[in-house]
Formats: sequence, C-alpha cells, structure tokens
Amino acid sequence: MHERAPVGMEAAKLIAQLTETSAPPSVVKVAIAADVKVDIARDAWDAAADGTILEGVHIEWVLRTATLACLACGHNYSGDKLAQCPKCGGDGLIVKEPPIAEVVAWSPATS
Repeated sequence: MHERAPVGMEAAKLIAQLTETSAPPSVVKVAIAADVKVDIARDAWDAAADGTILEGVHIEWVLRTATLACLACGHNYSGDKLAQCPKCGGDGLIVKEPPIAEVVAWSPATS
C-alpha cells in the first residue's frame, strides 16, 4: 500500500504538465520499484486520473530494481535485497533504491 501516494503524485504531476486543451498521450510509461504491487499502482493511477486528460490512457508499467554493492568484491549490480553478486556470488548491500514510482516517458497521441 506504500505505492498509492507516490503513484498518485506522479499522475498529478503529469496532469499538471499537460494542458486541458492538448490531446491526451497515447501511452504513459511509469517505472515502479520491484516491491510495488502493479494492481495497487494501477488502482492508484486510475483514481488520480479519473475525470482528467489521463483517464483511459494506456499505462506501461516498468519494474526497476535496486543497485547493490557486493560486500566481498565491491562490484555494483542490479537486483533485490537477496540477489547475490553475479561476479563472485557474494552478498550485496543496497546502495541505491529506485523511486517507488516515476513517469519516465509519454507519447503524444498520433493523428
């Protein structure tokens, strides 16, 4: 449930960017952290977009993983908190969490 507010805020930011007189985008790409439940994120987006220029726009959900640093060899790699280092098999420590939600791209509607 931690994803509801960040997803809704991303929808609100995009709505503010788009004018009511412009055409709605055909697709919006939203990157979400790997621990975000897509169904809950979709519900939060739909609630925020209801009655706006974004209502009914197709959303492409993209999962982002954290960046970890291997405690054994220092290699940085992507994964979740239990992912082992692909170089040496060691354990890693999360050094950079992805944002819970972020609009990363949108495509204007084509005529």
